[in-house]
Amino acid sequence: MQKAFEFILEIIGWMAIVASPLLASIAIGIAVYLNNVDTTGLVIGISIVAIGLILGVVWATYVWKKHGTFEYISRIYGSPKTYPKCLFSNKVYNYKAVILFFFKLKKTANSEPI
Repeated sequence: MQKAFEFILEIIGWMAIVASPLLASIAIGIAVYLNNVDTTGLVIGISIVAIGLILGVVWATYVWKKHGTFEYISRIYGSPKTYPKCLFSNKVYNYKAVILFFFKLKKTANSEPI
């Protein structure tokens, strides 16, 4: 029973991961179609949506095999928003401290020499 419940959660997570690139590609496809309302625009719009669907399925399947979809989504939603990791290291920085530091540098760089 528990295995079936975990499998259902994995499928729900898989669909959520597929939905992300699919919804983005639907928005782009609609914009392309509305920009060129004819058969060519329709074909290009549908092609963009199909590419988004394929990328979503490939990405979700990769995540399912590598990490598990529910664990992956939990890590995304559970990550702290105010203390992001630095791109170049695993250190965590406070947004306010970094912004104040850069304003302080800018203020001293623009000031008159003594």
